[in-house]
Amino acid sequence: MVYAVNVIQGNMIIAVAAILVILGLLSCENEVYLQSNVVDLTRIVASSIADKKFNVARFETFGPQPEQIYGYVLYEDDADVRTTGAPLAKLGKMNLKEVLDDYDRTRRATGWYRASSPVIREVFRSGSLIALTASDNMLDVHLWEDKALSNRENKVIIILTYDDRRIADRAAKPGV
Repeated sequence: MVYAVNVIQGNMIIAVAAILVILGLLSCENEVYLQSNVVDLTRIVASSIADKKFNVARFETFGPQPEQIYGYVLYEDDADVRTTGAPLAKLGKMNLKEVLDDYDRTRRATGWYRASSPVIREVFRSGSLIALTASDNMLDVHLWEDKALSNRENKVIIILTYDDRRIADRAAKPGV
């Protein structure tokens, strides 16, 4: 009797997991990856785009690292940036030069002395520039357009994800 109950519970857990995976895959159809290109920092700072005002969102990593690192998304007025997990602070309108200054101020204020020069990426949607990102070289930033939300809200909804490529601190991992 107890064995039959455990088997039924096990099968229910597998069925629920399968349904969640299928729902997750179906919801991915609505998200489109936005292609990006790394640009030369000196070239873009010298260009006219460095003085253009964008909406800016700053995000930070979270996890087992002893220090967190920061990244920025600069985006147009007809877009909005959201995330599913990273702390996100909307900083208002700034140009790229101001973002680079904020990157340096934040780096010093938080004691993040191992930071690299920021990596700047241009992000395109349908062949047009939709956003810029600035981040440490150990942070891979990915932007996705949520088509369903974009249609509902009449603006481009950008979903931010990232990969923290730093090796986890050995002290934070028991048994290593």
